[in-house]
Amino acid sequence: MRIDLNAGATTSGSQAEKTLSHVAPTSAGQTDQTHLSESDASVGKLETAVLKSPEVRTEKVQALRSQLQSGTYQVSPAQVAGSILDQLRVRGS
Repeated sequence: MRIDLNAGATTSGSQAEKTLSHVAPTSAGQTDQTHLSESDASVGKLETAVLKSPEVRTEKVQALRSQLQSGTYQVSPAQVAGSILDQLRVRGS
């Protein structure tokens, strides 16, 4: 059995995938094959990141949206500066 998640996808030049293959014999003399590529690994990393991300807090999003639309949303300059520095630390690591 072969499952190809990238059916119809094409790669070229530097975007070519590196593929690892594994062939295992079965009792009926047939073989099962497993193919893992860098894009498969990337999908796994994305899945992990999504699962680790916090859930969307709908109530908070609606409250913030309402404040933005009414023009009452205010953020202190210290909060903005702190967030910028946090982002720079994360990207610099």
